[in-house]
Order: sequence, then structure tokens, then C-alpha cells
Amino acid sequence: MKKIILLLIGTIFSVTLSAQSKTKIEYSASGMYYCYADTAKAGKKDGEIPAGRDVQIFYDTFFKSWDIAFIDKEGKKQASSFYYVYTESDNSTRCSDDFQTPYTVYNNIETKGTIRLVSHNLSGQYIFSVLLKDVVKK
Repeated sequence: MKKIILLLIGTIFSVTLSAQSKTKIEYSASGMYYCYADTAKAGKKDGEIPAGRDVQIFYDTFFKSWDIAFIDKEGKKQASSFYYVYTESDNSTRCSDDFQTPYTVYNNIETKGTIRLVSHNLSGQYIFSVLLKDVVKK
């Protein structure tokens, strides 16, 4: 009887862990880039600055949030989180970071292998975004 109870508890624990891990999808990317575009030039990309390598991306399907970890130019591990606010009419997602900065997330993994997070805060006349390239599901 004791073995049956232990087996039942083990099975429940295993199923619970399995269900929790299915709420997160893990991706990797070849690089992370900071991009900026001059609004006076109708969104034409002006610059793309390498910001990180060995990028790991975690998407939580329940909370619809993104966690991004990467190695910066000094070789230090950095991370950013983006939290779901709502879904736009074009199926992009409105998120905010830890500093309450609003972003629109364009998940183009299937079509272009990219994720772009566009900030809604202008810096002068420039639009800032984060681009993750060569994104693949692990």
C-alpha cells in the first residue's frame, strides 16, 4: 500500500512539473542588436549596434511575457523582461519592461527568424528598437 501511495505521489509530481514546463517556450538567437531610425526619414533604418550574443529567449504562453538573456560586450550575462499588456489589431503584442517603458513586440520567428521590440519612447526624433536575429526554437 505504501508503494502505491508513493507511486501515486510521484506520478502527480511528475505530471505537475511537466505541465509547468509546457507554459514556457525556449528559443535561441545568434545576436541581439539595438536599432534606431530617424522619424523624419519615414522609419528608414539608420543604425544597428551589436548589443549581445549567445541570446536565450523564454516565452511564457500563459503570461504572454518574454525573458531575454544574453552576453554583453564586456562578457557579462544580462537579462531583460517584457510583460504582456494587450494584443494589437495586427497581432503584434504590446508589452512593458521593468521600467514601464511601452514596447510593441513583432514576433516574426516563422517568417523572418526575428523578434523586434519597438519602444514607444522617442529619443529626440529617433525610434529605438531591439532586434533578435536568427531566432530558432530549442
